[in-house]
Amino acid sequence: MEKICEQRGKGGEYLKNLFMMGTIIISIFFSTGCTEATSEEVEPKDVQEKKMTQDPMEYVNDENKVKGQSKHEEPMTEQGQSIQAGEYEVGKDIPPGEYLVISSGMTYVEARNDEQEGVDHIIFNDNLLNDANTYVTLESGEYFQFEPGKMYAVDEDTTNKPDDGYYEDGMYKVGTDIPPGEYEVDLAEDSFLDMGYIEISEDSRHNLSDIVSNDVIESSITITLKEGQYVKLQDVYIDVDA
Repeated sequence: MEKICEQRGKGGEYLKNLFMMGTIIISIFFSTGCTEATSEEVEPKDVQEKKMTQDPMEYVNDENKVKGQSKHEEPMTEQGQSIQAGEYEVGKDIPPGEYLVISSGMTYVEARNDEQEGVDHIIFNDNLLNDANTYVTLESGEYFQFEPGKMYAVDEDTTNKPDDGYYEDGMYKVGTDIPPGEYEVDLAEDSFLDMGYIEISEDSRHNLSDIVSNDVIESSITITLKEGQYVKLQDVYIDVDA
């Protein structure tokens, strides 16, 4: 794919493919093996939640409903209310649009093109490790699930900006969460296999065609972020005050 950045050094493409393949394998495992969320909600660190102070909207699962019907009694949520972990039909249970998913330790997210399960129906999926939050954009008619954790509909005051300027695992919106500019990306000390992953994309649809650049790094690299882009960090960090 032309937008994917060129390999960095000998064996770079192999490491990149290995890293992404590992993520896919983990995602498939969670999509088939994770069926219930933890009962205790852990508040993620360093996440500002402006206009998000209302009590969470509680949904009641109805185990007697047949497959394909809504699992939630409330059809829609209002702006500013948190949405609890579960499965939702976009346009019926929740409005289409962009959402910030707040993970709870380790969270699995998945969007499908219909109510059917299986790899062939998955639009995108991801595993949020180490309290990594992410943005997703959902379209009407799709099905979205995540567990455990919660999410919020994105408005003009939504932010995933850390208070201390230290950006760790997660997805950040350029111009909202992190200013545009040039940054050094460093490998985290506790990184998996002494490698980290960075990805810059045009939006939060998580499509391969929307990736501007991505790379697996083993030390440090310098990147340039533009207004409106999204940057995903895994086992790497950016310290804007360094």
